[in-house]
Order: sequence, then structure tokens, then C-alpha cells
Amino acid sequence: MHTPKCAGTSVRMMLEGNPHVNLRCDYESFARIPAPDRAVVIDRCKTAPAEASDHEIIYGHFFPIKYLGAEPHRDFKLVTILRDPVERIVSHYKFWGTTIFGEHYVWKKMKAENWSLIDFALSDEMRNFYSQFMEGVGVDKFSYIGIFENLDVSVRKCLDVLEVSGNSMSLGHHNKTESNYKVDLSDDIIKEIKKFHAEDYKIYEYAVSKFGH
Repeated sequence: MHTPKCAGTSVRMMLEGNPHVNLRCDYESFARIPAPDRAVVIDRCKTAPAEASDHEIIYGHFFPIKYLGAEPHRDFKLVTILRDPVERIVSHYKFWGTTIFGEHYVWKKMKAENWSLIDFALSDEMRNFYSQFMEGVGVDKFSYIGIFENLDVSVRKCLDVLEVSGNSMSLGHHNKTESNYKVDLSDDIIKEIKKFHAEDYKIYEYAVSKFGH
């Protein structure tokens, strides 16, 4: 699961350059679907998940429930890399400010209403972004969750869990957005944002504690 603005593009390029990997990229994210319609799609996935072949690595912005359903009946290894939620939000906002995503309803709303960084961070659409991706699939279903702040180690462990061998390509930093939220936001605003995204912080702190970062 490539969570946006968590170094996923760099990891994808490593996988694409590995001839031993049977890779399928899926960037048809449910996050692009407004909430009422998304609920219908997710409910459908619970009972009729998408097909996935053995020994295939599916990579992208997909919601895991798309392939696992409500009660997974297949062997799978689910991995991702996360970062501090506030830093991820800032990076996402800055990235969207320099890129056009004309088919994304949130991007269009952000542009039409001229959202500030704080507007973006405290919007219902962006609230608990990790939790949105993990809807219907608990964090305990992940075999490994890496941490952006310890990226090289996290990537290597993700590849080890997925049993990806023969990778001699070093990790680059592609699609990178520079951010320093301490410059952009006051301590009080940071506290407000952290409270607003409390569920994501639970997930992030679980990953740090569970996987020994």
C-alpha cells in the first residue's frame, strides 16, 4: 500500500527495475471517490474483492479491502510505509499546490475554495488519511509498517517481508516534496491538527512501537 507522500514513488521504481518481481500497479484510489459513493464501493469489496494472483505484488494507492474483502480467504502479506501525519499533510498540500489533479474531487474543492494549509489539514476530506486507506482492514493485518523517518531500513524490511530478492538498485528520492512544518505552523496549530488526526497518530505510534523503529 503506497500511502501518498510517504516515499512510495521511490519504492515503486525499485520494484519496476527488478526483473524478479511480478508487479501490478494500482493507483485507482478510493480516496478519489466522494464519501457517499465510496461507502458503496467499499461495501461491495467486502463481499466481492478484486482478484489477485499468487506471487504477484500489487503496488499503489489502493485501499487493501479492495483485494482482501471483509474476511480474507487468501494468503497475503500487506506492507506500507508511513510518516508523521502532520509532516505527511504538509508534504501533500505542497505537492498539490504545484501539480494538477483535475479529476480528484478534493483537489478541485481545494483550488475552488483557495484552501490554506490549515484549511487542508483540518478538512473532513483529509481527516485521518491513514485510517481512510485502512478502512475495513485493521492495522493488525499488516505484516510490516515502515517509517519514513527511517526510510532506508524500512524499505529493505518491506522487500524482505515480500521476499523480493536480487534487488541491487539503491533507493532514490523521487517525487519528493520538501517540507518543514515547524516553519509553516505554530505549536498551537500543530497540537490542533494532531488532535484532529488522533486516529492516524494511533496508527503511526503503533507502527513505531510494533516494528521497533
